[in-house]
Amino acid sequence: RGYLFAPPNLKRGENFTYWHVNYNMPAYMKYQGEENIGGLTVYRYETDYHADQTFDLEKLGKPVGNKGTDLDINLQLWVEPVTGTKIKYEDQTTAYFYNLSTKERIQPWNKFYNQYDESSILKQIEIAKYEKLKKVLIQQVMAVVLALAAIVLSILSVVRKKSD
Repeated sequence: RGYLFAPPNLKRGENFTYWHVNYNMPAYMKYQGEENIGGLTVYRYETDYHADQTFDLEKLGKPVGNKGTDLDINLQLWVEPVTGTKIKYEDQTTAYFYNLSTKERIQPWNKFYNQYDESSILKQIEIAKYEKLKKVLIQQVMAVVLALAAIVLSILSVVRKKSD
């Protein structure tokens, strides 16, 4: 369970569960604060967690013998809270071999860092600004339409009572 991106209408301080496709497992994202990226208010989330990829790597044909593979992951997301648009992403991970029998780590075998590049971040900002504007306009238009409908119904009710 978890969101592929982030839920819309996040409240300041609210945490959420993100489905991290790289590791095919949920990551509980903890609110870290509010920031401004490119003129857009975003919430920053972070988590440190662990994933075992022994069986996922075996499916790819990687021979591991009596070794398993586990990961220590630091994941950070920057999310526009109204739309849930993921603006920025950083993932810093160290992968280790471990002994399948004893579960003891043997050695690190890979360390990597993933992030959105600047052009991706700018594109996500554009998308979020557009979606946020669209959402706000729809909410405001609906409020005006409902208010007008209530006024028209009230007027019709008064006119009908007078004609009776």
